[in-house]
Amino acid sequence: MREAVALNVRAELAKARISGTRMAAKIGIPRSTLGRRIAGEVSFDAEEIAAIARVLQISTDVLLAVPAPVPTVGAA
Repeated sequence: MREAVALNVRAELAKARISGTRMAAKIGIPRSTLGRRIAGEVSFDAEEIAAIARVLQISTDVLLAVPAPVPTVGAA
């Protein structure tokens, strides 16, 4: 899940054309902290997800969405 959330945040930042440096400043965390989170090394906490969603004016659901697993061939 950590990697999926990181991917969603990266995608939404790119869509909004907001840099990691700018987002980190807007939500009040160091750029290095945001960097580790968007790289998927460390999980976002709930407050960070809520703050990012507010800045991007999107639902937290967008950032927390995890794709459904793809069934394997031959699975019953």
